[in-house]
Amino acid sequence: MLQRAIFTGLLVTSTLVFAQNSFFAPPVNYPSGSMPRAVGAADIDSDGDQDLAVICAGDNTLCILLNEADTAFQPDGAYGTGNYPNSLCLSQLDGNNAIDFAVANIGSRDVSVFLNSGSGTFENVTHYDIGINPRAVAAADFDMDNDNDLAVINLETDDVGIMLNNGTGMFTYSGSFPAGEEPMALATADLDGDLDVDLVVANYNVDSVTVLFNNGDATFLAPVDYPVGDGPFSIVAAGFNDDADIDIAVVNYDGNSVSVLLNNGDGSFAKAVNYPVGHLPPAACGGDIDADADLDLIVASTLTDDIQLMRNQGGGFPDPPAAYAAGNCPVSVCVADLNGDLNPDVATANYWSDDISILLNISHSFFVCGDSNGDEDVNLLDILFLIAFLYGDGDSPVPPEAGDCNADGNCNLLDILHLISYLYSDGPEPTCI
Repeated sequence: MLQRAIFTGLLVTSTLVFAQNSFFAPPVNYPSGSMPRAVGAADIDSDGDQDLAVICAGDNTLCILLNEADTAFQPDGAYGTGNYPNSLCLSQLDGNNAIDFAVANIGSRDVSVFLNSGSGTFENVTHYDIGINPRAVAAADFDMDNDNDLAVINLETDDVGIMLNNGTGMFTYSGSFPAGEEPMALATADLDGDLDVDLVVANYNVDSVTVLFNNGDATFLAPVDYPVGDGPFSIVAAGFNDDADIDIAVVNYDGNSVSVLLNNGDGSFAKAVNYPVGHLPPAACGGDIDADADLDLIVASTLTDDIQLMRNQGGGFPDPPAAYAAGNCPVSVCVADLNGDLNPDVATANYWSDDISILLNISHSFFVCGDSNGDEDVNLLDILFLIAFLYGDGDSPVPPEAGDCNADGNCNLLDILHLISYLYSDGPEPTCI
C-alpha cells in the first residue's frame, strides 16, 4: 500500500523541469599547423588507439598527431600537400590494411594521396590533377572490385569526378558526373539498398542536395535533387531512425540549421525537416554520444567558437542543441573514441587559433546505479526523473544503464517501483548491468 500511495502521488509531479546532463569535459587544445581546415581520426600507426590527422591551409601541410597512452597527442611529422588543402579523407587505399589519406587541394587543383608505410609514416605521396577547384574528396569502392576509389567534387565545373583504384593505391580518372551549382561537400553510402555505393552532394548556391545512384560500375544515373536549408555546406549520410535505411543530414551554413531527410526505403527521401543550430555552422559528424542507440550529431559553430550537440530522439532532433566550447573558429569536427573508454569523443580543427580541441565524453565514464538524473545521489529526484522520462517528455537517463535499477535490460515502471522500495521500504539496492 505504501508503494502504491507514493507512486500515485508522484504521478502528479512528473512535469517538473530537470537539469540537463553534461556530456563533454572542457576542451584540451593541441597546436597544429597554420589554419587547420579538416581533422580526422583513425589508428594511423597501427597500435590500437585513435590518432589524428590534420590538414592546414596556411602552410600546405598534413600533420599527424599520435595518441599516447594518457590521451595526450604528440606531433609526429608534417607532410607537404598541394596548395590550400581543404578536405581530408581517411581510408585504406593500397591493400596493406593501414590507414592512408587523400587530400583535395583547391589552390593547386589536385588531389594528394598519401600511402601509409604501415607504421604511420608516409613516404609515398602522389598528386593527381582533377577538375577545377576540387572542394572535397571521399573514398569508397564504387566499381565493386574490393578496393577503395575516390570521388572529388569540383567547385568550378559543378560536378563529381571519379578516380578508380588499380588495387595498389594508384588512381586513374574515369569520368565526371553532374552535381548542383557550387557543390561544397559529398558523402558516400548505399542509399537505395542495392549493395553498391551511391553519392550525395551538397550544393551551396541552389540550396539543394543531389543524389547520384551508382550503376554498380562507378557510373551514375541522372542526378536527383532535393531542397534543403540556406547554404548547405556539409553532409552526414547515416541511419537516423530505427529502420535499416541510410538517411541524410545537411548542415546549412547560411541558414544556421540542419536539414534531415529520411529515406523512404528505396533511395527517395522525404521532405527535409529543418532544425536550428549554431551560428554559421560549416561541418558536422555523427556519433551515439548519449548511448541510447540513436545517432546524434555534433555540429561546429564558427561564430560562437563551440560545438553543438544535437541529440537524436529516434529520427528527429526536437530539443535545442547543447553548446560546448572549442577553439577559435572550429571548421571541422570528427567523432571517435580517443581515450579507449568505448565512448565517442570529439575533435575539432580550429581555423584561427591554429590548434585542435579534444572534448572527452564524460557522460558514461562513471555513474551511480539508480542515479537517473546524474547528480551522483539516489533519491526522490531520480524517481521523478524516471517518471518524466517514461510518461512525459523528460530526458533519458545518461547513461541509460543508470535507470535500469533492477538490471533486466529495460528502463520501465519496474525500475521506478524498485527505487521506491529501496528508498522507502528497505528494499534491495539498485543493481545495474
